[in-house]
Amino acid sequence: MSAQAKREYVQAIYQRYRQASRPDKQRILDEFCQVAHYHRKYAIRLLNGPAPGAARPPRRRPVTYGAAVIEALGRSGGRPATPGPCGSRRCCRSGWPGRGGGGGSVPP
Repeated sequence: MSAQAKREYVQAIYQRYRQASRPDKQRILDEFCQVAHYHRKYAIRLLNGPAPGAARPPRRRPVTYGAAVIEALGRSGGRPATPGPCGSRRCCRSGWPGRGGGGGSVPP
């Protein structure tokens, strides 16, 4: 049985399985596992899950910062508002030579 045929078969029996009583669900599940060659647990998850072909909503990360912080970052161009070392290890105040950190004799 091809993958496309299995998808069509799931769509065909999905509503019948959802509306069936428990003994009928067992029979439908036995038939489905035998025809589609799926393991029983996977078949249960398919038939109890969202409708086949239904689009899933996009998963978005929750907002971490409030509007005031986002606005402040927008004004500063993404740079920190206070003076201090940036995210780079070899930065202005990190002590590495050549970057104004005072760690060596190489001019910047």
